[in-house]
Amino acid sequence: MDKNKIIKLVKELLKILIAISIGLPMYHIARIFDLRIVFLFHQISDKPDYFSKAGNLNIKPKRFTKIIEIIIKYFEVVDDYKFFNQNLKKFRNKPLALITFDDGYFEAIEESYKISLKYNFPIFHFINTEYIEYPKKYTSKYSPAMEYIKCIENKKYKKENVTQTIKKINYLKGESKYPKRSSISFIKSLKNNKLIFCSHGHNHIKYFDRHNSDNIYKNFFKSKKIIEKNKFNNSYFAFPFGKVDKKIYGFLRKISKNKVYFFLGMGAFNNPKTMRNRRLVKRVNITEYEKSLIRILYRISISIALSTIPKIKNFFTDEKIYH
Repeated sequence: MDKNKIIKLVKELLKILIAISIGLPMYHIARIFDLRIVFLFHQISDKPDYFSKAGNLNIKPKRFTKIIEIIIKYFEVVDDYKFFNQNLKKFRNKPLALITFDDGYFEAIEESYKISLKYNFPIFHFINTEYIEYPKKYTSKYSPAMEYIKCIENKKYKKENVTQTIKKINYLKGESKYPKRSSISFIKSLKNNKLIFCSHGHNHIKYFDRHNSDNIYKNFFKSKKIIEKNKFNNSYFAFPFGKVDKKIYGFLRKISKNKVYFFLGMGAFNNPKTMRNRRLVKRVNITEYEKSLIRILYRISISIALSTIPKIKNFFTDEKIYH
């Protein structure tokens, strides 16, 4: 057998072992002791842009529907009121779950709109407000953060050459240059839906750069103002890249008028009491690979490992995710 095939087979077997040894016990612990889980998606498209493909953010619509069906079968998808309620019975048949999206991708909102109508449950979209204030149906205004992190992590390019490099890569690969972002007008045109729109910052800057704290606070308030102005949900905020500096988080929590819950990008199950006290919610990233319960349990296991040991790298480089 080819060496690469053997390595791939070993990886798959290891994923199954991790899912059964960590994910499955945690699933039943969550079910019995009423621990709750939040699933995180990004782009849903048959024609993803370059950044979504490079960052493993995209799921094709058919695969997305299949993943949702698996989640519905093994988790009870609820609204935020029930999810944050502490006075619910333990020993549940299924753990409670929320479905969330980051970044405000146009196709993701379209597809989740269909899903929310079909299955009658809410879906939360955390949107970057800089990219949605347009009268058209959608905008292709790019996210500089995605360009920056792609190039810097590859360590091939200087900062000042980022835009030119990405444009060149897109041209050579024939990819869409930038992701389609939904506009406010399109969001407001959706009728009889259960989609809930919240803040993901004004643009996708890091909230864990203490040297840039003044800009972070301005970014936070500007986004919240636009969210409030358009009568979206101001009770929840998701940190770009899924992380936050401890000091910055402490300040944001202190000055938040309406007891905002802050969503992270790492971790798995949430305790209702801890969520209420700390106002922090852990989320599990879902990729196109999660086409079975075993793969979802594996992803939960990886999320637990990432939140327990922050410096740990993902075990398999082909599943790297940018938030």
